[in-house]
Amino acid sequence: MQLSFSASNIISNVINRSDTLNIVYEPKNSLIDHTLFTLPYNFYLFNNNRLNFSTDNVIDLPERFYGTNSYNILLSHSLEKFTNNNNISALCHIPAIVFIDETRPYKKEDRYIINEKTKQITKIFLSQESFEVMGKPSKSFVVPIGIPSMVSSLPPRTDHQKKVLLLDNSNMSQQIKKVLHSRQITCDTLPMHSNIETIKNIFAQYKFCIDLTNQYRYNLLTAVSAGCVGITLKQNPEICPYIHHVDNSEDILSFISSQEEVVTNTIDMQQYINKHYPYETFIKQLKSIINTTSKEVFLQ
Repeated sequence: MQLSFSASNIISNVINRSDTLNIVYEPKNSLIDHTLFTLPYNFYLFNNNRLNFSTDNVIDLPERFYGTNSYNILLSHSLEKFTNNNNISALCHIPAIVFIDETRPYKKEDRYIINEKTKQITKIFLSQESFEVMGKPSKSFVVPIGIPSMVSSLPPRTDHQKKVLLLDNSNMSQQIKKVLHSRQITCDTLPMHSNIETIKNIFAQYKFCIDLTNQYRYNLLTAVSAGCVGITLKQNPEICPYIHHVDNSEDILSFISSQEEVVTNTIDMQQYINKHYPYETFIKQLKSIINTTSKEVFLQ
């Protein structure tokens, strides 16, 4: 008799001694997805109707094939999903890890309830600030973000053929795009679901990268690693001297115009990211936590 889906996953976790794990992954739809895909695991996407990652170890799995594999762990970016049993971790009977970057302004009592209901879930906070905002919950790790080198195989550029690359599809960004086009400024949107090599080559063509969302931190630090000057909203905290903060579209136009003749020092930018956001340290810590958590007994 064929083992049930959940039982198969439980047994697989007990007997698996391989470093290669089968991970169910819920995408963030930001550049952190691509960084996590550099880990030496297989990533399976469930309930995926719109993403199309062109990456060898990422498998977009139709629902009818969910039960054809055994899975070791779930990686997610939404803590709220685990306040009840309506999540993939409960469905598959596998342990879960949630990555937490930005946090919402919860009321004290709401934060307490969330932390109580998710106390069995492993949490990876990508900054000390987000860890403290959530009240330093149990079963948590603080792992400062690391940025992979986005330097193309080509020699470092000192100039860029194109002007502006948008890193998000928000309504505000689309309005900015229209304004820039009306001023004859080249402006494109990054296809987030390309593979990492394609994204590197795209970055190399642009001088400025704009992200006006609350995901700006990881996206723009990655852009800076590629030698692009970042632009985001003034309300977002300052995290890097190569990211410029603005109030509105006129500020963006003014800043781009003021930098027309300025040559960006891509080597200095890459060295800054390597020093302050080391990728190898980040990946080493993640692998340790993921490998350990994958062997835990599933608890609801």
